[in-house]
Amino acid sequence: MFGFGKKKDKGASGKSDQVIGWFRVETAKLLGCDVNSTQFEQAQQSANEHIKSALLPALTDKKTMQEAYDTLASVCPSRIDEAFGEFMHLLWTRVAVIQQEVMAGRVKQEEATPNILAGVLSIQLKKIVKQL
Repeated sequence: MFGFGKKKDKGASGKSDQVIGWFRVETAKLLGCDVNSTQFEQAQQSANEHIKSALLPALTDKKTMQEAYDTLASVCPSRIDEAFGEFMHLLWTRVAVIQQEVMAGRVKQEEATPNILAGVLSIQLKKIVKQL
């Protein structure tokens, strides 16, 4: 999809594009819209306040968040703020989607905490970075 696993050296800029692009595509899939759509941009904008007021206070596992930040800083040094923002948007979207599953009784609340979802996303990020 983004050329993961290919041996071409695209440099830091290409790696940043791939990682940020992956976050955006995954978020768009969960939202059910196109990355380049107005709907996607509106969803991103409306999520900002929720991330600040609801998600950040719930993320008590600072070690996981620091690892994710450090991983992003290693591949997106000049775009770290953008990359971490996209990480947070994907995390928020996953939290929102999984909460629907919790309310429907298909997932237990204790299995779907923001810290657990952040850990899963951090592991996925590390795997993707290894493929670059």
